[in-house]
Amino acid sequence: MARILRKKQPQIILSEGILLSGDFCEQREKRWTDYFVRVLSLFAIVTGSLGGMLSAFDITYEKWIFFMAALIASLYCASLYFAKWWENVGYVLVFLFVLNAGFGLQTYIGSGFYGILNDVSDAATDFFGSNAQVSFAEQVENHSLAISVAMCYFALIACIFANGLISRKMHYLPVTVFSVFFLLVPIYLEREPSGGYVILLTAGILTVYILGQNHYSCQSKKKKVCQKDAKKHLFSGSYSGRAAMGTLFAVALLCTVVIGIAGLLVPKNAFMTKDNRSNFKLQTMDTMENFYLLGVMGLINIYPTTGGLVNGRLGGVSSVRLDYETDLTLEFMPYNYDRIYLKTFVGAEYIPYENHWARKTLDQGWSSETADRLQMAYLSGEDGYARGVMTVKNVAAMTGIYQPYYSQDIAQIFPGMQHDYVFFPLLISQPDNNDGIPADDLWLEIPEQNRKAIADFCNEAGISGSREEIIDKLRNYFQDNFPYTLSPGITPRRKDFVNYFLTEKRKGYCAHYASAATLILRYMGIPARYVEGYAVDAIKIAEDGKLTDKNVSDYYDGASLLPQSAVISYDASDGNAHAWVEVYDENIGWYPVELTPYQTEEDENQGSLWDMFLRLFQTNQEDTNSDNVTGVVQNITNIADTFQTSVPGFAIGLVILLMIVPIGLLIRKCIWFYRYRHADRSEKLLMYYRNRIHKMDIKRSQNRELKKELAKTKNFEEQVSLLATCGFLPLAAEGSPERLIQTLNEAAYSPKEISGEAFDAAMNMMH
Repeated sequence: MARILRKKQPQIILSEGILLSGDFCEQREKRWTDYFVRVLSLFAIVTGSLGGMLSAFDITYEKWIFFMAALIASLYCASLYFAKWWENVGYVLVFLFVLNAGFGLQTYIGSGFYGILNDVSDAATDFFGSNAQVSFAEQVENHSLAISVAMCYFALIACIFANGLISRKMHYLPVTVFSVFFLLVPIYLEREPSGGYVILLTAGILTVYILGQNHYSCQSKKKKVCQKDAKKHLFSGSYSGRAAMGTLFAVALLCTVVIGIAGLLVPKNAFMTKDNRSNFKLQTMDTMENFYLLGVMGLINIYPTTGGLVNGRLGGVSSVRLDYETDLTLEFMPYNYDRIYLKTFVGAEYIPYENHWARKTLDQGWSSETADRLQMAYLSGEDGYARGVMTVKNVAAMTGIYQPYYSQDIAQIFPGMQHDYVFFPLLISQPDNNDGIPADDLWLEIPEQNRKAIADFCNEAGISGSREEIIDKLRNYFQDNFPYTLSPGITPRRKDFVNYFLTEKRKGYCAHYASAATLILRYMGIPARYVEGYAVDAIKIAEDGKLTDKNVSDYYDGASLLPQSAVISYDASDGNAHAWVEVYDENIGWYPVELTPYQTEEDENQGSLWDMFLRLFQTNQEDTNSDNVTGVVQNITNIADTFQTSVPGFAIGLVILLMIVPIGLLIRKCIWFYRYRHADRSEKLLMYYRNRIHKMDIKRSQNRELKKELAKTKNFEEQVSLLATCGFLPLAAEGSPERLIQTLNEAAYSPKEISGEAFDAAMNMMH
């Protein structure tokens, strides 16, 4: 019987006394088996991630078409590693195909993509409990067909991207991040992908991980060369295709069993409930809703804010970010249990779609009729009246008026300065001789663009009755149906601030409620105006106020609802910044009305985890302009402010992104030094040797040739001799290549640690 003689394999001398022979360095066991392992890994990862996301939202499409497209794309991409020339040419060809297909099928791809977004939008709307919803127009009437075409196109792109991430060395981490990203959206929205897709994705990632951790590379035409790894006794080489195929199916079977058991023991209803939501999810829901509705712009403040307030400018604050640093220092004698308000801006006319409050004259909203009558009553000696002084020091607030109720002073305070405001508090008694209703009809004006939204809201909320009844109903309806949040998201372009708040967003902070309430009260025939400033609660004064040694008689005289014990100093921060409504009473005059829902501690902390990142987009610019103007000047000012505040934020963000690479290199360096410090002498020598070669200063003209020669070396003898000959590994005068080679072989293959003398001698030879 004839005997088939196999080609004799070359023998390789690793070091003195160690010889490898046989099939250890054979090019590959079975090339086609290796190829199909990569195909199945790509197919499992792509279909598991993309298909899993669609299955979580119950999106209908032709799955078999998607699977066929993913399989064909995987077959093509995996073949790119058969040869180096085919890899270069193949990527160019597939790139041209992607461009051509994207252009030719742009209607179907775009419509399918919008269809997926619309289905995801429906699920997100249900999850967030929001009335605002993103909707995209689909050009193709057949919803399922458009999504099927789009998914085929996305499968091709995903295969190309995943194939590049896996590369020749099975880099599992980047492909894991890439594939799991598609499942984060349904997981956050508490949608569960189908188990089959989860099994596919998990099996594909684990297979790549296992092969990568064994330091095996696949699909290279050149013969594998046994090279020493940084870790001891690990070699690179062509893996066994049969073993890899078995690993893939074993991992798939294991994932099936584990997921099946988990599904039986832990049913979906056990963890997909609102009660089991983590604090992280509860704190980030508003921010994620803004991102879902508005994209990246939903996370960026267009202009600088003080507690979300900037002289009547609205809609450009995504998330109110408080620093709680002192803005104002107040010194006064507490006189009642009510909230203390300091007016700094009064809005008379609401400008729809430009989203700001303006005043036509500088003195609008600062009339002192009520203060004059209270002063006359105090000077006449009537019971129930008083005179107070509040010292307001501007520590870090913008230049402006900080007028307490009811004061005749409208002095502006610059940062670093202070002013003594004299006021006459309204306690129990009411002043006489009021002028009745205000003569200016401005306080009843409503833009036509807002009338329909306001009328629909009043009908929905059942707003009617007397002034007190209307205010109470409006306050209660806001409290029950419009949640308070510090992260409302910016108002989308081409939408009005008040209309968007009442009809779509239905959540916000004080500026939203005060603006909408002002127009609602005007619609109901009640004179009202929008006010911004600072508000301090009596309980906060009691908790955080500091006693001073100031003379009480210098700060307060007359009737009081509290014992006149001491003058209090209180530091007001941007957390005290507030917006409210002033309503006109025929007897009292203008008085503050609070219509913002009560803010819970959870609301105050909401979004705090995002502040560190989002603070990148905030500047410390101060707006010293105390008045809003109209027309072209206002538009130019808004554009300038937007440019000034957004550019520095993006610049800082860009700098942070550019720092990721050097920071990553620094981390890798620290890890290397940590491993080097904790390694034994043998491992230290090998690590230093490899690092020394890695940092060689090789000219570009010599780089390619030297790399080719280094790739052919099979042991330390050939490698050190080559580098020493070329002058890239200069040896000390007393050293020799033979001595260094002997020490390296001992460090790599000897079970004992090399001696200190040998280590020092080898290190000196490489310096």
